[in-house]
Amino acid sequence: MDWAAVPVDAGNSTLGRKEETGFLNTLDIHPRTSHSMPTIVLTEDEWDAQFDTLLPTFTDLFTAGVDSTKLGGEVKSIVDDHPTSACVEALATTLIQAGESSPKSVDTAVQAIASLRTQFGKTEIRFSENDHTFLYVFDVRFLDLLNTTLNGLQLGQPSQKTIDPSNQTLTSALLSASALQHGLIERSSIPYRLAYDGLQLNGAKSKKGKQEVNAIGALIHLALAGKKMMAGELGQLHDKEAVVRALKENVAIEHSRAQALLQLTVENAENNFSKSYTAEEAWNVLFPN
Repeated sequence: MDWAAVPVDAGNSTLGRKEETGFLNTLDIHPRTSHSMPTIVLTEDEWDAQFDTLLPTFTDLFTAGVDSTKLGGEVKSIVDDHPTSACVEALATTLIQAGESSPKSVDTAVQAIASLRTQFGKTEIRFSENDHTFLYVFDVRFLDLLNTTLNGLQLGQPSQKTIDPSNQTLTSALLSASALQHGLIERSSIPYRLAYDGLQLNGAKSKKGKQEVNAIGALIHLALAGKKMMAGELGQLHDKEAVVRALKENVAIEHSRAQALLQLTVENAENNFSKSYTAEEAWNVLFPN
């Protein structure tokens, strides 16, 4: 069966349901043949049942209000007991949903999962008829779901143009920026594409009606992960002066709180992004209680 994704819906608990025998992404796959014990192969019914069980389990954990260390330990225990692609899908889906439902707390979830990357890299699972590490499959699935929500690619999803806390592009930008800041995302162009779009760099242009939303999404990325982005792809293509100039000349924002974030980001960029905002700090600038 082909792994056709269910459209992502903020009000639907199944962001993306995948079967055990297909592959949506276009990344190269290199089977792993050396492992200490056979990987678990699930039937389609077993995959569905495990996903349906683990999704609410992860959701309960992510909303329990525990710190990142305890959360990481609980997630590790579940992954150890369920080394499968269904577990990957449930974990990636829960993280996306946590970013939407509790944006100010997203750093905790991101830090918890980022702390497990080494462990995930040692756990092999069955994916697309071959063996791969849990880490590899998580990266593929999380980034695919993140790209979908960040860029509004869900089927039937109206364009995210209203600047409010429910805007999925903005909550996804906060999750993306936190993931970049804390090392959950290590090699991905997804955060940079939104930054180029929002800053109108590299010839990027936002779709009609999305300019302000994408510009704010870019500001969120720079607020949390500007230093890391300048040390990475953004800084390789544009020096500090070019980024500051783009912030001052290319970013047109009418939303009053977003204007405040823009001013803070300009000042931070001029100081080589000496401050890395937390998700809560950046979100409170945009949407103060």
